[in-house]
Amino acid sequence: MRVKRIEVSQIFSPWCGGRYRTDGAHSGEAFRDDILKPVLFDETYDIVIVDFRQCYGAPLSFLYEIFVGLTEDD
Repeated sequence: MRVKRIEVSQIFSPWCGGRYRTDGAHSGEAFRDDILKPVLFDETYDIVIVDFRQCYGAPLSFLYEIFVGLTEDD
């Protein structure tokens, strides 16, 4: 089984916030489109772990845009 761990603080930012790109460089939209989607749709990995352990929090709007945004049509 192939596992990919995305360490958010290391490859994106330890300061996550905002829903949309217009809210800043470390938004949920930016993370989802630039980091998460390419890994999920690559089909190289069976499991993808999004690791927030070294982050200074993740607002609900950020998390909503990442995970619920994956299920909504553009």
